[in-house]
Amino acid sequence: MKKFSFRYERILKMRIDKEDDVKNQLAKEIKELKLMEDELNRIIHEEVDFLDQVNKRLSEGCSLEELRRYENSKTWMKSEKENLLFYITTKEKEIINTRKELLEATKQKKIMEKLKENALELYQKDVQAAEDKLTDQIVTYQSSSDRR
Repeated sequence: MKKFSFRYERILKMRIDKEDDVKNQLAKEIKELKLMEDELNRIIHEEVDFLDQVNKRLSEGCSLEELRRYENSKTWMKSEKENLLFYITTKEKEIINTRKELLEATKQKKIMEKLKENALELYQKDVQAAEDKLTDQIVTYQSSSDRR
């Protein structure tokens, strides 16, 4: 008998590759999210330090020009935080969608793997049946030749 070959092997490979691509995309998106969260934490810490300095400077007394600069800086930090929070929310949505895509890709790959597994079992049963038939023929031939 000929060697086992799965007729949909190329489709299975394509689905495995698709799953790997989606896994890589998910990892990339998670890394980007982590970087954004780190940046947000950095800005929050800078804001806390900045506000401490402003309060210290205000208690010592400062000019109107300094107050305007402090207010502009506070406004800038607030807008940066809001922008980052928006990007983080957007990235989290992308990650959710990519996870759904990964789930579907994994499901499609498993379907093909199950088909291959079933085809292999059928092939092995056919091989076993052919071997049993050959064994029966040999035994039958030997017993008929012994009678002569």
